[in-house]
Amino acid sequence: MKAVIIHAYSSTNSGDGLLVTEALNILNTAFPDVAVSLVALDPESFHSREFASILHPLSGGLHSISKIETVKLGLVRLVRRDRPQTIAQLVSEADLIVGVGGGYLRAKGPIEGFKMGLTNFVQLPNHAERTPFVYLPQSIGPFSFGIGRLTSRRLARAAVVMGRDDRTIAQLGKPVDATRLPDMAILGLPGVWQGPSSVAPEKRGNVGVVARELGRGRRAAAYRRNLLELQEKVDGEWLTQASARGNNDPDFYRSLGHEGATRSLKDVVEGESNVPPVIVSVRLHGAIQSIRAGVPSVHLSYERKGWGAYEDLGISAYVHNAFDFDLELVVRQTRDLSEDASGYWQAVENALPDIRAKRQRLVDVLRSTVATSRI
Repeated sequence: MKAVIIHAYSSTNSGDGLLVTEALNILNTAFPDVAVSLVALDPESFHSREFASILHPLSGGLHSISKIETVKLGLVRLVRRDRPQTIAQLVSEADLIVGVGGGYLRAKGPIEGFKMGLTNFVQLPNHAERTPFVYLPQSIGPFSFGIGRLTSRRLARAAVVMGRDDRTIAQLGKPVDATRLPDMAILGLPGVWQGPSSVAPEKRGNVGVVARELGRGRRAAAYRRNLLELQEKVDGEWLTQASARGNNDPDFYRSLGHEGATRSLKDVVEGESNVPPVIVSVRLHGAIQSIRAGVPSVHLSYERKGWGAYEDLGISAYVHNAFDFDLELVVRQTRDLSEDASGYWQAVENALPDIRAKRQRLVDVLRSTVATSRI
């Protein structure tokens, strides 16, 4: 049994790395004998021992490429509507192609649309391929400039497309075969859940704050001001989830006036001391990583995916719009959770049986897709 995970980005963003890990886990659960290859924009950031091969989607090689090379090769692939020979061979020899979860199929403006076209549109299924494609739970859209129609046309060739929020399902519509399931990091929660963190109060650190650049303009400026005031009011420690090229949390913190190094969110929440009592995270997978480690998280969401995820976890009251969140409410929730998070954790634990059942449903979908393709 051979499978290929496509659309991966970089493990230097721990959220993206987590989604690749969960994609690999679900494949190993569904097919214990599977050999998995990975197609990633930053192939060198992943551990080669976990995969049969790791290749770049545009070059087909083993290494990352520069921005200039990305533009050149991306345009060539778009015009020729083909894949590098090594990738094409992987696809043709595989029993299943899996699109990793995430939010990479969107184009709110021309720059985002251009990036998507160069790196992700070229990975979508095409009419000549017979290997079944399954897209793991993700947020798709919004789109502009007609890109949505082109994307839907290509996704219609997939065996199954899974959305992690209701707006994705509603906007895709027919002919895409779309179904709603939780984010992959949530589907993996029952397998790692050990209950809330038990760090003694005297060993706790400050409240953790995970943030990111959200563009320019009036709304983004308001977000930055609100974020700085929040960090000051809760005496928060800036934490890093992503440090990749063009997606670097420490660079953003420096633009806010922070000096010095920042700790890794993953290392912090999995530590034995100096663990924050609460994480306030603008990054969804920063929030989910915290919850998986037993640290409650308030999420400041800038995209639809946040509301879907917190609804699936039963904690919708703790997700807010990053651009205009109620500062005093978030501060109050942070302080309340620091003192007593029992209600929060009870809601999460109540959601676990349904999440476990939906993970099994995904396993069944993968198995049935492969079985059907072999008939």
